Amino acid sequence: MSADPYRRIARYYDWLFESGARGLAEITVGLADPPARGRVLDVGCGTGILLEVCVERGLRAHGVDPSAAMMGEARRRLGDTADLRDGDGRRLPFDDGELDAVFATMVLHELDPVTRRASLAEMIRVTRVDGVLAIADYHDGGIHGLWGLFNRVVTTAAELAAGRAHYAGYRHFKAHGCLPGLVADAPVQVAIQKVVSGGNLAVHILRRT
Repeated sequence: MSADPYRRIARYYDWLFESGARGLAEITVGLADPPARGRVLDVGCGTGILLEVCVERGLRAHGVDPSAAMMGEARRRLGDTADLRDGDGRRLPFDDGELDAVFATMVLHELDPVTRRASLAEMIRVTRVDGVLAIADYHDGGIHGLWGLFNRVVTTAAELAAGRAHYAGYRHFKAHGCLPGLVADAPVQVAIQKVVSGGNLAVHILRRT
């Protein structure tokens, strides 16, 4: 079994990233706009920041993540307010069309190309025909202003620091058109795109075709 790459950073993750991650989560959940009391899933839920936003909105929240360390932090944050399961996006423990919305925030770029496509296919499978997929990740476009430049430098440095495999996933994701490139031949269409973080990131709302 491979070592958990987040085992050392998990306890510090929220201290480092919660402010920005919370803002991104609120934008993503707001754009997805699941129905009241809808069932939602966060794939790669990490420490549970997006799930906390979902719970606050009265949604029935589920999360999966392969990192035991990050899931430990999520369980401390959420208690029994969300259903948290160990696992990854390639084999989601849900029936076809079971969920009103499926989220993935800063997850798909981390994966190798085969795992990335398998995870997208699973996310589509478990989403209701009239539901939404909401994916926030890197954007393939120009940056805007000094804030955008600063974020580009910081995010690139973070991806380099995360290790060779992680950086290879990031480079492949960027080189192949980011999320629009990934879904070009998938049975979904982009309904909404919102570019954030000075042009570095984008939130995409996808609907099944």
